[in-house]
Formats: sequence, structure tokens, C-alpha cells
Amino acid sequence: MNKTVTINLSGIVFHIDENAFELLKTYLEKLKAHFSNTQGNEEIVADIESRMAEMFTEKNPDVNRVIMVADVNEVIEAMGRPEELPGNEEGSLGGINSDDTLYYESTKKRFFRNPDDKVLGGVCSGISAYFDIDPIWLRVIFAFSIIFAGTGILLYLILWFIIPEAKTTSEKLQMKAERVNVSNIEKNVREEMESLRKRGEVFAGNLTSEEMRARARTSTQRAGNFIGDVLRAFGKFIAAIFGLAITAGSIAVLVGLTIAIFSGIGVFKFAVPHAVTNMVLTDSQLYWLVAGGILAIGIPFTLLLLNGLKILFKVKLNLRMIGAVMGGLWLVGIVICIITGMGIASEYKRSATVKEIITLIPMASERIYIRALQGAYDEQDSHNDFFDDLFLLDDEADSVQNRMVRLDIEQSENDSMYLVAVHYSRGKSYEHAKELAAEINYSYSVTDSVMVLPNYFNLSTASKYRGQNVKLILKLPTGKAMILDKSLGGMLDDVDNISDTYDWDMLGHEWKMTSEGLECQNCSDEPKRRTFRKETTVNIDSTGVHIHSEPSSNY
Repeated sequence: MNKTVTINLSGIVFHIDENAFELLKTYLEKLKAHFSNTQGNEEIVADIESRMAEMFTEKNPDVNRVIMVADVNEVIEAMGRPEELPGNEEGSLGGINSDDTLYYESTKKRFFRNPDDKVLGGVCSGISAYFDIDPIWLRVIFAFSIIFAGTGILLYLILWFIIPEAKTTSEKLQMKAERVNVSNIEKNVREEMESLRKRGEVFAGNLTSEEMRARARTSTQRAGNFIGDVLRAFGKFIAAIFGLAITAGSIAVLVGLTIAIFSGIGVFKFAVPHAVTNMVLTDSQLYWLVAGGILAIGIPFTLLLLNGLKILFKVKLNLRMIGAVMGGLWLVGIVICIITGMGIASEYKRSATVKEIITLIPMASERIYIRALQGAYDEQDSHNDFFDDLFLLDDEADSVQNRMVRLDIEQSENDSMYLVAVHYSRGKSYEHAKELAAEINYSYSVTDSVMVLPNYFNLSTASKYRGQNVKLILKLPTGKAMILDKSLGGMLDDVDNISDTYDWDMLGHEWKMTSEGLECQNCSDEPKRRTFRKETTVNIDSTGVHIHSEPSSNY
């Protein structure tokens, strides 16, 4: 019964018979002695050990199987016996056994990336070695495939990832379909060493050659100059785009500012007519705003325009001096705009109302019909409206129509039906506001049982607009009924009624004033009601906790 020994051969663990171990040990020692004086001897022996480990693994796939003497002899016969290796000066190997080797010593090619002839990852040279073609053709194909949506790059990266690199001499021989034995391993290692020696000599010669050093410096300078030229060209392109953008933007803002100024002072009509501008601003406010706007808005964009032109056309401008002067003028413009804005705001600081009570002529009918008279805003398809549809300038430009007219309906304190018209305005003082409120021209008409209420009032363009509006309150006696025409849409102002119906849902129905309020007489469907939320107040005193809830309408 023989002992078994556990060995590590080229990183792989094997169980080997004691006699087979002695035979393998003697074989490897003879190989090391044979190649002791050969350049690259350690790499040669390591590659031989690696190949023998592969052959043992192929012969004994079961890791628990013991390698016997016969297995070692078969591997030695395939690799070549040391005593058959001649010891000539070149160290070339002869006497290698014929091609009739064991079944696992095949010359089948394997796919590897070739590290000895690579441009990037050795993919093309590895494929060319497998198919025995020139790698230059594969490289050309991959280069042309880049223009097809970059498919060549993607395919190359995938192959680079999945194809292993031929790192050992054994793998390099298998890549070329050469037999992996001692002779070929030594030959391959010698070729690699010789190639490295020649490259080293060429490199050393280049380092000592003044001409090569000059060429290297010239090549480096050219590469640096090329990269610098590319970066400078890219920077100039970005600067040109930036210059074009700020130039175009500045021109657009300055043109818009010019149009607004000339339109405001009445040179030509554009956007807001001069007549409307004159109703909002006084002449002094308008001209101060123009001056402030030119300085506060025009100066920054003028500087941007100059910088854009300087970038685009390489114009030499002393922008430091210009910028300092314009910076001071810009601050002056900001101050002018602030002061003028405060003056305009002061025109709205007071408010006043003028109330007019008109008793209506008693009507024979118990039911009145109320409708609205539409202004030019509703009748024309095209119109000029300003300030959130508050103004409409008519063709003659001597008046505007203000659509801020609201209608409420309340219970009369007596048996009479009358209309309360409240004219409201703001102004720089109470007297000024009351004067503007009195200038409001609002008229209505009553014919038989039909009341016509215009949804607008007129303001003269010679007057000033200070937020004028009209609030109409129709006082309806108990027992009187009315029909609200749908033309009143937009005029009703939160009219209270028993059913809490929305203003818009009240239109088109008959409503009767009762002691409790307005009641719908012909609402067949359930009217939409306003929702309520409760406001709760909690008071804590010496008598206890008191909770009080009050409904609050929520629209």
C-alpha cells in the first residue's frame, strides 16, 4: 500500500501517489537544471508546470482521484523528457515526441485576446489569430462601424469583456493552435525575450539620439499645439454663441423699451394707447417714468449689447470707464423710478363714495323683469381692453367703458321700490376721491315692468382712473317678484336668498321677496347651494368652558 501526497502545482491542488510524486519531482528538477542558464528560465518552468496542471486536470476531472505513476508518465511523454533535450548553446529543444500524443494533447484553437499585438484590448488581433487572418482588416471594419450609431464601439466593448486575455505562454500557444510542450514553450518565451530586448535597444537608441529627441520634442509640441488650438476654437465658439445671445436679447429689450416709451408719450399707438396712459399717470409722472426707465432698464442692456458686440466683432471698447459712468446713471434711474412710484401710489391712498338714491315709479305689475345692457366689450369681436378688462377704449378715444358694475338685491325698509347707486373711487385726498366718484356717469332705464341696467359706466379720457366702480343695490318691497335675466351674469354681487343659491344659478328664474328674504318661485331642480363652514369660539372663565359656533359662508 502506497502513500499519497497533496501537492500544489501551478495553483491547483492534486492528490498524487508517493512514487508518482517522486517521478514528477525528478522531472521538474531536471527541467530547472536544463534551463538554469537560459534567459527567462523561471517563466519557462512556470509555463510548463501550468500546462502539466491543465493536463492532469483533463486526465483526472474527479478532484478526489489520485494521480498515479502512469498518469505522470503520460504527461511527461507529451511534454518531452529532459534527457531528450539537447544542451546546445541556443538551448533549442529536439527529440520531442511525434504528433501522435495523447488524446488530451490536442492542437485545437482557443479564443483569447492577444496582448502582444493590441491597439486597445487585443480583440481584433485575437480574432485574427483564431481565424488566421490579418488583424488590420478587422480594425478597419470596426473603425467604419463606428459611424453606424456607434455599434462598432458597443460590439468591441462586449467582446473585450467576454473574451479572456492570453496571459500565460500556454494560452498564447493555444490561441495560435500550436502544441503546448516543452519545446514550443521554450521557443515562445525566447521569442518574447528577444522581442523585448530589441524594443529596449531601439528605445535606448532613441533616447541617446539627438535627432530622435528633437523629433520627440517637435511631436510633443505639435500635439500640445493641436490640443490648444482645439480648446481655443471651442472656447471661441462658446464665446460667439454667448455674445450672439446677449446681443440679440439686449436688442430685443431695447427695442421693446423704445416702443413702450413712444407709445406712452403718444408718438404712435401700440399696446396701451396714450389716452389710457394719460388717465393713469399725470404728465410729470409719465415723463419721469420714461427718464427713469431709460436709465434703469436701458443702461444695463446697453452695456450687455456693447459686451456682445465686443465678443462678436472684437471691437476695442474701454468698458471700464463707460461702465463706471453708466453705473452712476443707472443708480439715478433707480432713484427716479422709486420716487415716481411712491408718487403714483400716493394717488390711491384715500377713498370716497357718492351715494344716490332713486325711488322707482310704482309699477302695476307685481313682477318686474331685470336685464343688463351690454357694453361695446360684449358686442364687438375685436376690442382693446386694459387693466384686467376694466377699460375699453371706444373708436373716438374720448371715453372709456368701465365694466366694474355690481348688483345686489335687498329687502326694502318700506313699501317702495328704489335703487341705491354707490359710486366709489380712490384719490390722493378724500376731496379728490369724492370728486372723481362724482364724475362717474351711470344711467339706467325703466320701461313698463322692464328694468335695464348697463353693465358698464363711462369715464372721460380727460379724467383720471383711480379704481372707480359702481355698486347698485335694488331695494325690493315684500311681496314683489322679479325675473333675473341671464344677461346679468357677472353683475350679481353675492345676493342673499333663502335657499343660499349661487349668483349664477339665480339667473333665468323668478324670485319673490318674502319677509325672510328672496325665495325662488320656479326652481324645479334643487338649486346649487353655498357650503358653510363653522367658526368655533372657545371661552374659558370662572363659570366654566363656553363653546360657540357660527356658520361662515365658503365660496
